[in-house]
Amino acid sequence: MSGLKPIGLGMLALIFLAACTPTPLTAEPPRTQSVQPPLTATATPVPPSATPVIPATLTPQPPTATPSPTATATGTPATPSAGITPDPNLGLGSLLWEENFDGTSGWNWTFSDEAATFSLASGALNAVMKRSDLGWRIAGGPDVRAGDQQITLTVRANLCYANDEYGVLFRGQLDARGRFNGYVFKVNCAGQARLERLLENGQTVLLEWTPVSALQPGAPAENTLLVWAMQDQFNVYANDRFVGSATDKAFREGIFGLFLRDRTDGGLSVSYTRLRVRQVERSK
Repeated sequence: MSGLKPIGLGMLALIFLAACTPTPLTAEPPRTQSVQPPLTATATPVPPSATPVIPATLTPQPPTATPSPTATATGTPATPSAGITPDPNLGLGSLLWEENFDGTSGWNWTFSDEAATFSLASGALNAVMKRSDLGWRIAGGPDVRAGDQQITLTVRANLCYANDEYGVLFRGQLDARGRFNGYVFKVNCAGQARLERLLENGQTVLLEWTPVSALQPGAPAENTLLVWAMQDQFNVYANDRFVGSATDKAFREGIFGLFLRDRTDGGLSVSYTRLRVRQVERSK
């Protein structure tokens, strides 16, 4: 059975980068909270294909070649038998975390740098990207770890274009050299979904971009993403529609968080409105 375990303060808030023209920022200021502010990171612009920049709170390492997954970190698409849709509620157990982004959970999700601003207001975490040439950003979640889990995230797109992306991080972690690892389930504003492994700051596709008719493209639009994860098996859903499955053995547990990437000209704006994480229990 997998549960929650505390981790160090270094994981309180992770903001990472990876790749293109600035536009003015419009975002409501974050609500004052009596919690410790998240750690921040400074960004160095990199070419669109480069590895994400390492957080400034850690000792920078020289760029490395695109990482090759180890024998235990290979992702394999796993399509269920024809006509069978995996149950997203299979083995569903206790509630591990619920976040309504209204300030009542005690967790501070807010963050701002030259590329993006995450601010709590009006019962949502409102995120705006000012630039598209500084890569992706992840606002790290609570100081807890989850392994076998069902994670559900509801996001409202306020302004976005076809290639812009938003999604959810799960089993996120940093290695000893400050390189970011974990999994991201994301959608773009053209109505497609994708599952990736982040390994040593590099992205590996586990489930390629898949059109999902249930997704609301463009903006305004509201979509709910769901990941069911047990051991090395992942099933992903969008607005209750099964998208696909994959297997990967790289990471067994980690934190959760919020993913955002502008791939147009800046100005991507979304509001994260609800996040729930429930334990998934293995059958006896």
